[in-house]
Amino acid sequence: RWALFDNRSRQLVSAGVEDLDARGIAPEFADRQLAAVLAVRLTDMDGVIAGAEMERAPAGALGNVCILRASHALELQDWRDIGAAQKCLEETASADPENARAVAYLSMLSALKGNDASQERAEALAEQAMSIDPTSDAAELALARSRFARGHLDTAIVFAQRALATNPYN
Repeated sequence: RWALFDNRSRQLVSAGVEDLDARGIAPEFADRQLAAVLAVRLTDMDGVIAGAEMERAPAGALGNVCILRASHALELQDWRDIGAAQKCLEETASADPENARAVAYLSMLSALKGNDASQERAEALAEQAMSIDPTSDAAELALARSRFARGHLDTAIVFAQRALATNPYN
């Protein structure tokens, strides 16, 4: 059983139960497995904390909340949310051009559009994100998505594997 409370309000944000079949597993290994499951559940881009941050963000907020909204929209493939997230990311990237994650997620949204101009823009944005932060898993993933959208499957797989190696929990 787990529960997450807001530090300021002391209100319950979310709670749950995680089941782990630990038969035949050493207790310390079972604890690590459970910790990994909880880490993803709570801190994933679409996890409990991100959901609470998106819900609490005021209208017009920029920055990390735009990245979270973009991740959520990509996951659901919801075109209304994708359009709103793209607008939010455009404003975030304009206000903070060194925000590699915002630029990377803007690239990922652009890669979804089927026209050549959007796919070229997606690739340019992904490369920009990588030049801003060469260690960014989001930039690696943006490169994977932009290459995939252009039909370059071999390089898309390489970048996707690098993104996974950089951050196996995203």
